[in-house]
Amino acid sequence: MQEKLRRFYTKHNVLSFIFVLLFIMTIGMSIKVITSYRPTISYYLNQDANPTKEEQEILDILTRRLSEDDYNNVIKKGADSAKNTQYLEIGKCIPRPRIISVKVNSNLVIHNSDKEPHNLALGINRFVTINPGETKRVLLDFIPYVPSLSPYGCDDSSGPVGALYVTAP
Repeated sequence: MQEKLRRFYTKHNVLSFIFVLLFIMTIGMSIKVITSYRPTISYYLNQDANPTKEEQEILDILTRRLSEDDYNNVIKKGADSAKNTQYLEIGKCIPRPRIISVKVNSNLVIHNSDKEPHNLALGINRFVTINPGETKRVLLDFIPYVPSLSPYGCDDSSGPVGALYVTAP
């Protein structure tokens, strides 16, 4: 009888030890995962890769020839949907945020979160190449009219991928 009890407790002690060991390892791995996570700026901006319906409508309108009244209406829409930030993240030619509010003659910080270099066409004769993982400051001194909605392209995009809503300093 004593031998049966000793085997029973030994067997359960081994199983208990294994369970506790697995539990400790699981907690340790969870802590490592939590401490190694580094959210990108997209996480903080809470932006989706796809433009909203309103953003897409604005980008589509900017590809057409507009009357002065239509252009002024688009500028108002752009002002309403623009995010007020000086930081733009670009990855796979998808900007985050899509439409941002900036001041003329200010610096725009652009970060390439992709593994490929990107060429941004920010205006007439204003091209910026950003290498993978690189962050560049671009002086917005090339926009002649404020307020304005200045579309920009990326690499060989057929239309604008985003827009700058530009105001006076």
